[in-house]
Amino acid sequence: QQTGDKYQLDDVDAQVKLPSMESPLAVNGSAVFNKEKIELTLNTGPLSKLMAGDKTTVTKKLVSKHLNAEFNGDVTMKQALAAAGTVSLSTPSIKDLAAWAGKPMANVQPNTMGKFALSGKVAVTDKKFDFTDAKIAVDAINATGALSVNNANPAKPVVNGKLDVDKLDLNPYLGPEQPAAAQPAGGAGGAQQDWSDAPIDLGALKTFDADLALSAGEIVVRKIKTGKATLNLAVKGGV
Repeated sequence: QQTGDKYQLDDVDAQVKLPSMESPLAVNGSAVFNKEKIELTLNTGPLSKLMAGDKTTVTKKLVSKHLNAEFNGDVTMKQALAAAGTVSLSTPSIKDLAAWAGKPMANVQPNTMGKFALSGKVAVTDKKFDFTDAKIAVDAINATGALSVNNANPAKPVVNGKLDVDKLDLNPYLGPEQPAAAQPAGGAGGAQQDWSDAPIDLGALKTFDADLALSAGEIVVRKIKTGKATLNLAVKGGV
């Protein structure tokens, strides 16, 4: 209602068990979204409590080609949805998931924005997600820590957090390095050339804003390699 976005589910096939409004709700079924099948199971405590805005136990599992998700915890539905519990999310391709959801990603380097996995504790309030005791994997990057995502603007989520990363290799996200300028014939005999000052395409950084405190066992940027390091990473408006 707020954004005017529309989504359509086709071929809905589900079993719903609800003997009475005071009974638990159980849903087990499937549907098709954007030509891909989704399988869903949902179990709640007494439905009357959930609809009255009382805290109610909920378990939910979603399985599809692009996204697997599972939640176990408590949910409150008053003016806005609130939830707290454990969660796991995974996708074989962030790019494919975004395209399937109708939000294709632009300016993404090849062989990046692939697999993603997250597990840990979650607290949801309206459009904000807080993850703690989190284990996160993006492409070849593995991290642990805490992370919050504010999705008030779905087109540009805001990410904040503190993460410990085993190895942070940024080269795949920087694109191919520009070739060094050719050595002049004769001259000073092989004087070392400056690095290329050709612009680096960082268009993917415009898809989100972030403020992250990172510690890493190793950081790799082009030909620079560090040992253990800590850094603050801020991204706003692609800068």
